[in-house]
Amino acid sequence: MADEYQNEHTRAERFEKRRRTTKMLNYMLILAGILILLLVMLFFFSGEDEAENEDSEEGMELNESSDGESNKTESSDQEEENNENPDEGNEDSSSDEDQSTDEQEQSDEEETEESSDEDAGEYNSFGENVEVEQSDEENVTKVIKGNWDAYPTNQNEPHSIDLGDGSQDRQELEEASAMAINANSENITYWWFGSDGRPNYVEATIENQTDGEIYRVHLEWIENKGWQPQLVKVLEENDQKHRFE
Repeated sequence: MADEYQNEHTRAERFEKRRRTTKMLNYMLILAGILILLLVMLFFFSGEDEAENEDSEEGMELNESSDGESNKTESSDQEEENNENPDEGNEDSSSDEDQSTDEQEQSDEEETEESSDEDAGEYNSFGENVEVEQSDEENVTKVIKGNWDAYPTNQNEPHSIDLGDGSQDRQELEEASAMAINANSENITYWWFGSDGRPNYVEATIENQTDGEIYRVHLEWIENKGWQPQLVKVLEENDQKHRFE
């Protein structure tokens, strides 16, 4: 009895073991099938993506080629147009620049003329045909040129300069300087008479007490005629005053 029970129990265990083995094999077969299916699907979709990318790249290349040909055509047309009229752009630009330059020069000339006319009106009492110019010389604001006569002299030739106080040259230079600015010599302070090294040439630094203006009068000795003013400079400040301080 015990042996029969033991044999039956052994058969049951074997049967259960085979059933488990069979079940496990079935699971493995199912998993293998799923994996194979996934691989097939992956391969299929991957092939489609590659085909789409190739079509897309080919389309881009075709578009780029088409755009390049279009750009080349437009560039070629533009070059032909430029070659037909190579100087048209340059002529327009040059014409505009010339016109702008001419207008600027005309404006500068008009401003200079207006300024010169105003200055000439201010100093027209200095003599006939007075010309007034702006100056960039240090301490000089304006240069006045006129048509002055020589101040009559009582000296004989040959002449030699004597700038000492009370000398004939000094008296005549004072009167000639006053004449150049159309002022009375009694209303003028004569600060300095000096020569720049040239013979028969003197520069007189004077102050008109009527308006306080400082002038430097350039005078030249004219043989048998006397001292003649050549030009008058309007000074910003008295640069000879330091000699007496």
